[in-house]
Amino acid sequence: MVQNERELLGDVDLVIIGGGPAGSSTAMHILKYDPALAARSILLEKTNHPREKICGGALTLNAERVIEDLGINLDIPSAPVHHVQLVYGNARIDLAEDGCAKRVIRRCDFDGMLFKAAKDRGFPTMEDTRVRRILRRADHLLVVTDRGNLRAQAVVGCDGVGAVVRKTTGFTPGRMGRLWVAEIPVDPKSSRVFQEQVLIIDLSYVKEGLRGYYWEFPCFIEGRPFISAGIVDTDHKNQRRVGCADFLTNILARRGIDTRDAMRKAFPIRHFSPRERFARPRMLLAGDALGSDPLFSEGISQALEFGRLAAKAVVEGFARKNLSFSNYTKTILQSRVGKELAAYARFSNYFYGPRAELFLSLLYENVELRRLIGCSYAGTQNMHQKTLRMIKLIGSHLLHVNQHLRNFRSAANLTSTPAPEEVLTP
Repeated sequence: MVQNERELLGDVDLVIIGGGPAGSSTAMHILKYDPALAARSILLEKTNHPREKICGGALTLNAERVIEDLGINLDIPSAPVHHVQLVYGNARIDLAEDGCAKRVIRRCDFDGMLFKAAKDRGFPTMEDTRVRRILRRADHLLVVTDRGNLRAQAVVGCDGVGAVVRKTTGFTPGRMGRLWVAEIPVDPKSSRVFQEQVLIIDLSYVKEGLRGYYWEFPCFIEGRPFISAGIVDTDHKNQRRVGCADFLTNILARRGIDTRDAMRKAFPIRHFSPRERFARPRMLLAGDALGSDPLFSEGISQALEFGRLAAKAVVEGFARKNLSFSNYTKTILQSRVGKELAAYARFSNYFYGPRAELFLSLLYENVELRRLIGCSYAGTQNMHQKTLRMIKLIGSHLLHVNQHLRNFRSAANLTSTPAPEEVLTP
């Protein structure tokens, strides 16, 4: 590894670290806002595209809107998904079918497509270049890579959960969780997720201590039909050993899923928290380095939007010759995406805990709230603007909460449930 500061690869105004959706979105938005700055910048990717990315991903209408605004043709293999269904026991809760999920893509295809678009449009790129650390100097940043060093005026950290910028420059680790994944080949004619084109989010296992959910959705891997199944544990300090590979294996066995040919993977995830800082002088975070959706762990749409916000902040900072980025955290928190993620963070505290049945029973009985959540993910409505309405819906629900819980538990057909007193205890 090169450590000598004199062994420079070059001087640039901006280094974008990470060639995923956030990094490519930042690059393409800078090209759109300030082509001259783009010419003095570089986008680094630690491997080579197309590169393996652990999970598939659902694209929302909101994500597709950003891609369309960038003038990109979304011509990659995908599995259509026409609705998202929350499950609790036998209870089924369908979210609005207007774009909270449109299709499932493979991240290796999607990320490679975006990176190629940025490169083809003239944004300087460098692949197979791993960033080791960021060193602060009096009037610049030194980006230390395994191929040499870059001297930069500013850095945007889009390098995902690993986030070298976060690890080496004083940012806090953030709110971490973990995901376990099994990708299983299936016959699409006998697979419910293929037949119904549905993305399933099953919260039944919250009862067993999982602070998260089980998912199942269709996908194609090298042209072959698979289901992606897995669990999210939003609490990496969970001491009950529920959020783990063995627990996923147990769930799959209970669901009668043959896992003999499954491909298994695990990886950490960082969830968005409105209590964090997202910038330091000369440094910004975007994408998973900043944080993904804390409710359902959706990250692509937010990464694309964070890239746009980071690009605006960078362009304005260079125009004003002020790279403190002191307003960036406030900008994120006051943006639509920031406000929605903050709302999801509040909701996740209720979904994944002792009050889960209370809020699921509200969703089960209230079409308006289901539609609001679905439209929020699609980007066609804003949950954060409906706070008072949601409070009224919850208040009305609480007036007859015991009856609502009995009805919901009957529909779920689950017998071992908390008593109403436990559910309502703050």
